[in-house]
Amino acid sequence: MPHITAADIGSWDDDVRARYERFRVEHAHFDELRAILVRFPSGLGAADDMYHRIMNEGHLGRVLREQIFVAASSVRGCRYAMAAHGAWLAGPGEIDDADVAALRAGEDPASASAAERTLLDVCRKVAAAAYRTVTADIDRLEEAGWGKPEIVEALTVVALSGWMNGIASAVGLDAGDAAMAVA
Repeated sequence: MPHITAADIGSWDDDVRARYERFRVEHAHFDELRAILVRFPSGLGAADDMYHRIMNEGHLGRVLREQIFVAASSVRGCRYAMAAHGAWLAGPGEIDDADVAALRAGEDPASASAAERTLLDVCRKVAAAAYRTVTADIDRLEEAGWGKPEIVEALTVVALSGWMNGIASAVGLDAGDAAMAVA
């Protein structure tokens, strides 16, 4: 049971309810967390806008972004995000259950290329302690074939996951709370 429960849907303003539903239909992620964020509509709006742009726009594919999100959440021990994003990855058959389980366990999916493994490794390091990132980490990514736009994009996904992990953990959401994250 979360420390802070979702706001009663009957108390939501029409514009907040419309925003909530629009995001839910498009992304099918973080329903429980977002229902708690309804208590701070500006925070919900910022989270939705940030999430949509970071997870949908840019050079990296959506599946790789989701894998980065799960990998970073695993490092931070956010079972809620691992469950929600893992369900998205497995739900549409984007990657198999064994690969999702590997990501949740802090390992690379078997289907990942060498370049993706390098990217996931650096993303895990950043998630664990961003301040320990050094030029050699970026050089390693470039040597694996990643350009600066893709690297910045991946690091932005790690940062977004940190924001979401922090709120989910602080309000007491756990993997069981994400059971309905994909409708």
